[in-house]
Amino acid sequence: MTQEVVAIVATDGPWQGRDAVTLDELVVAPLVFRSRGSSTQKVVDRAFRRAGLAPEPRLTADTRDAVYEAVAAGIGAGFMWRHGTQRTDTVRRLQTLDPAAPSDEVAFALADERNQMVDLFLALAEEFARAIPGRG
Repeated sequence: MTQEVVAIVATDGPWQGRDAVTLDELVVAPLVFRSRGSSTQKVVDRAFRRAGLAPEPRLTADTRDAVYEAVAAGIGAGFMWRHGTQRTDTVRRLQTLDPAAPSDEVAFALADERNQMVDLFLALAEEFARAIPGRG
C-alpha cells in the first residue's frame, strides 16, 4: 500500500470545505505534533525543513490517538498517515499542496516461517489493501 502524511483538521474548523492546505498556511496555525521518534513526525519535520519553515507546535502528543483527539477537540491541526485510522467522525484529512514523498508499506513473511497467525495477518492485510479506493 502506498500512502502519504496528510494534515488532519476538525470538521468545524477554519478549513471547512477545503480538500488541501499548504505548509505556509499550516505553519501559522496552532499545530499538534507527535513526539520526535514518530515516523509521521519525521516526515512532517522534513517537509517543513525543505520548505524553509520552522513551526512551533501548540501541543506534542505521544500517540496517534492523542493527536487525533486533540485535533477533534479543536486544539489545532495535526498530521497522520492517510490510512492511519478509519475514523472520520470529527476529523477531516487534507492533502498538503507541498506533499512529502509517498511511502510504501509492505506486509511479508519468510516462506519457512509461516504459521496460522502469519497467514491470517497476511490475509487481513490483503483484504485491507483491496478495500482502499482505487486499489480494488
